[in-house]
Parts: sequence; structure tokens; C-alpha cells
Amino acid sequence: MISSYEYYHITEEQELMVESVREWCERNFTEEDVKEWCKNHRVPDWIYKSWTEAGFGLLGLPEEAGGITSDSMTQVLVLEELQRCAGVQMPFLISMQCMNDLTHFGTKEQTEEIVQKYRTTGKANIVLALSEPNAGSDSQGMSTVVKQVGDKFILNGNKCWISNGTDAEYCIIVAKDDDPSRTNKNHSLWLIPMSLPGIDIVPAEKIGTDLIPFCDYYFTDVELKEEYRLGEKGKGFYYLMKNFESERLNVCANNLGLAQAAMDDAAAYVSQRTTFGKEIKNYQLIQEKLVRMEIKLQNLRSLLYKTAWENDNRMDVKLSTALLKYYSNEATTEITDDALQIFGGIGYTKDTRVGRLWVDARGMAIGGGTSEIMVHIAGRILPKLYQK
Repeated sequence: MISSYEYYHITEEQELMVESVREWCERNFTEEDVKEWCKNHRVPDWIYKSWTEAGFGLLGLPEEAGGITSDSMTQVLVLEELQRCAGVQMPFLISMQCMNDLTHFGTKEQTEEIVQKYRTTGKANIVLALSEPNAGSDSQGMSTVVKQVGDKFILNGNKCWISNGTDAEYCIIVAKDDDPSRTNKNHSLWLIPMSLPGIDIVPAEKIGTDLIPFCDYYFTDVELKEEYRLGEKGKGFYYLMKNFESERLNVCANNLGLAQAAMDDAAAYVSQRTTFGKEIKNYQLIQEKLVRMEIKLQNLRSLLYKTAWENDNRMDVKLSTALLKYYSNEATTEITDDALQIFGGIGYTKDTRVGRLWVDARGMAIGGGTSEIMVHIAGRILPKLYQK
């Protein structure tokens, strides 16, 4: 019988990379550490540094920015194993995505200081501010605007649900050019120092993803310079769309890791828990849950690895990533929900990790593209694909 890695044509080097991630996790934290981090709502700074020094936090960044060349499959495998071992939504992917956007769209002068600090500390001091109270999936509903007044650029608006935003020194913001109306499709990207006058930061409380704090930004007559602009005027949203597919791939890798962690725990627990004089693994309803969970895991893994392979072979993955993200959203929440049900009452406490897996998985069904938007994307492509 061949291993799943052989079936998916995972290379020996990639297997060794996964093993290295597992060993890194075992060396650097325990379940008790993770519980303490969740209580404090943050990962210690030395963990960020260790992750990046091990090379994992540099995967996929351009070589000229000190990054390590990596294909999508390798990044997917690394993130999946990290989440499986930690059993919680770790904050590293957010940092990697922000650094990826910065190094792809910014000039050397704009990025050098931030990249150097990231390589030194392992912690990105930059965040991405995209969503607004009335513009989440509906990006055209954005009203945050930068207006040119003489030789000045004045920013006004509100961004929300900003991951890791409370301590950021810089922010990549997408804002409309001059006119905040819905009909204006011209957006620009700006790299903004958070020390500028007129910026207010308001923390937001969540029910999950404890290691990735949220906040809202309020901009009131913030004066910007032309040198803060990333790329060309009016092409900001186009720039962001270029990375949507690869970023969704990585989000789904995180989801798979969370789902696998839930399966690991549930499958072990059924041999430990005894009711009515026998282990619960002997009950058909429990067996049915495990079977459903395993089918969804295998389906999700197949979709994820297939899409990563397509992306590495420079194929159009817009449909594949939409289908993957949709299935990932649904399957991960269902798997973690079944795991919690298997644990029963103790699963709804913080004594086990299935509770936080459940609530973190639920959040990831919203972030990075909701199920509804994935249906919208895939649903428009499929009729054309099958058109005779």
C-alpha cells in the first residue's frame, strides 16, 4: 500500500520539510504553552523569531528581499503541519501574506527597512487593511478615500477586522482615488506609517482566533505623501487580486491542518472514553462520525494538493481555488463540529483543544473569502466551462 505522500507525488525534500516543521513545533511549545498564549491573546516574540530563523517564515518571499524560493505545494505542506501540531490558528500566515504583498508591490526604498526588521525579529510590523463596515466581500462598496488637495493627499475613512493591527508600525491600505462613490472603480494602495496624526486604533473582541488580534482603524484627515503610494495610481485592487488565489490556497492549508488536528484528537479519544461499560469507538453513531470526518479530510486534501499542483504549473486556478475554499469552509467546520460532539461536554470546555479548533475553523469560513462569494465566483465560471 502506497503512502498518501507517494500518491500525491510529494518529493522527499518536501517530506523532510514537513518533518522539520513537526520537530520545530515539538521543540518550541507544548499544549500548555498554547493555552497560555490563547489566554494572553498573543504568541511570544521569540516564537516569531524562531519560526523565521528556521526559514519557514521566509518561504515564498522574493530572493532579493532575503526570501527563500518555494513552490505552492511546499508552502501548503508547511502550513498544514504547523496548524495540525499547534491545534490553533497561528499568526504566521498573516505576516507572510503581508510581507508578500509588500515585496511584490513596493519599491526597494519602500520595503527595505520593513523587510530587514522582519528578517531580524521574525515579526512583520505591517498589516493589510482592506475590509470596511459596509465593504467586506463587496469591495466596490468601499468608501475610504484619498483626495488630492493641491500637492497634498488627504485620507479619510474606516477599515475594520484588521488582523494583527494593534501593534503594527505600517499599514497597507486600499482606498479609492478622489471619489468615494460606488461607481468609482479606481483604487490605490498606500503604505502608511501608523505614527501619522489622525489615525485611531480601536481593538475588536472576537470569539475565536485568539492568537490573531483584530482591530479597527479610523482615519481622519490623515496627510499622506506621494512616496507612500504602492505601484501605479488606480491599480490598487488589481494588484491585490493578483495574489488572491495563492493566499486562498494557504488559508485552505491552514484549514486542513485544523481539521486534521480535530480528527487526530477525536480518533484517539474514542478509545479512551468509556460509557455503559464499553469504549465509545464500538458505537455505530461514533463510527459514522469518524467515517464522515475521514472522507471529508481526504477530499479536502485531494482538492488542496491538486490546486497547489495546478498553481505550480502556472495553470489558471481561479475556479479551482473557489471550489477549494468553498469546500474547505464547509468541511473544516463540519469536521471540527463532529469532533467536539464526540468529546461531549468536555469538548465545550478549554480543557481540550477541540473547542478552540471548532471556533477557529468557523472564523476561517469567513476570512479569505466566504462560502457565498466562492459560489458566486465558481458559479459564473462553470456554465462557460460546460458550454457546448
